[in-house]
Amino acid sequence: MLPVAKTSNVFLNNMDCDTDDSHRLKLPLSNAILSVCYPLIILTNRISQNLTTQVVSDHFKQIQTELHHTVKQLDKVNTSDSVKKAASSMCYYYVNSQLKVSHETLWDEYLLNSQALNVPISSNEFEKMIEHCIRYPAEYKPLLELISCLLGLMKLDMHHEHRSFLYEQVNHEINILQSQHRHASNEIPKSETTTLGKWYVTGLIIVNLVGVVWMVGEYFRYAMIDLVIHGWIR
Repeated sequence: MLPVAKTSNVFLNNMDCDTDDSHRLKLPLSNAILSVCYPLIILTNRISQNLTTQVVSDHFKQIQTELHHTVKQLDKVNTSDSVKKAASSMCYYYVNSQLKVSHETLWDEYLLNSQALNVPISSNEFEKMIEHCIRYPAEYKPLLELISCLLGLMKLDMHHEHRSFLYEQVNHEINILQSQHRHASNEIPKSETTTLGKWYVTGLIIVNLVGVVWMVGEYFRYAMIDLVIHGWIR
């Protein structure tokens, strides 16, 4: 369960979501990876900005619980193990980087004393994972959308020029994939086009055959009339 927020306007991109956090959020539904990670992202965002009504000492235990729950839920997603592992590593990196800024001393102490959490990946590893996803956008589209969400919440100032560039590249690749998807959905599938073509050709053949039969029938009808007129048939 997520902590109660002091204000309802604490969601990503200021989205007007349900303010009752007694149930787990399921947004956005189009991306299973992001849907699973979304509650953890929101919880971290609130804690790092002191937007919860709970005391700081209770925060980190909830973060740990949410991290474990996220990893379990990611295992159920129908995707490759490498994507699941990358998603959990990125989420943990996001949590660590955000809480180090807002509650550095307390968070470091918690990491040292907690045996349940592994060491988060480094900034260099995080950026290498992003670069790999950018290199293969079609294969890692769910991860690109997760990365866009995480980077959008991180403070990318002039000291993070490379990361700001990666953020632009990620969003660029996402836009290209979305455009390709819209274009493909507007096109008639090739199989349907082939089927329509076959029916069209079959229809033309049938019409031509009917025309030929009609012409032959008319020819014989006039031939019979002509014979009767000339008295060859009584």
